[in-house]
Order: sequence, then structure tokens, then C-alpha cells
Amino acid sequence: MYHDRERLRDEIAIQLRAKINDHLRATKRTAEDFVKPRFNEASLLASVNESVSKLDQQVSETDETQPNFDREAFDALKKELAQRKKLKEDMMSGTLPRFKPYLRI
Repeated sequence: MYHDRERLRDEIAIQLRAKINDHLRATKRTAEDFVKPRFNEASLLASVNESVSKLDQQVSETDETQPNFDREAFDALKKELAQRKKLKEDMMSGTLPRFKPYLRI
């Protein structure tokens, strides 16, 4: 067996390559088969900052004295703003586990 180790390695490599090719070409691909792209923490933080500022501006510009004012929609907007502010604080404080190694602020 020791003397045939090169042939054994070649056979194993051929069998593995055949399995890989069979999976790549013969099976239907699903979302799990593809590699997920890395997310950029800086762009994610910038988008959260932008959404918080837009929502904050909408809340501050809303006039509650208008006759067609929708209180439920306004309360939902304020609730979403509070959630996004909390997410932003968590991202900045490092309490989200995936952001801890990246924070140097």
C-alpha cells in the first residue's frame, strides 16, 4: 500500500473531482450553493445614519395640526425612528457582535 500511495492519491482526487463536477453540473443550484458577498460595515453604518436622519427630518417637519393628519402613521414612523436610533447606537457602541472587531472610534 505504501508503494501505491501516489496511485491511491490520484484515484481519490479523481473521485472527488467527479463528485464536485456532478454537483456543479447535475444538481439544481440553490441559494446555499453560492458564496455570500461580504457586507461592508462602513456602508451599512452610513445607510443607517442616512435613514435615521431622513426619518428624523420627517418627524420634525410633520405638522400635527393639519386636518388630514394620520396619527397611526405618525406613531409608526416615530417607532421606526426609535428602532433605527437604537440600531445605530448598538453599532457605534459595539454591542452587535459582528461589529466589535471593526470599531476603532
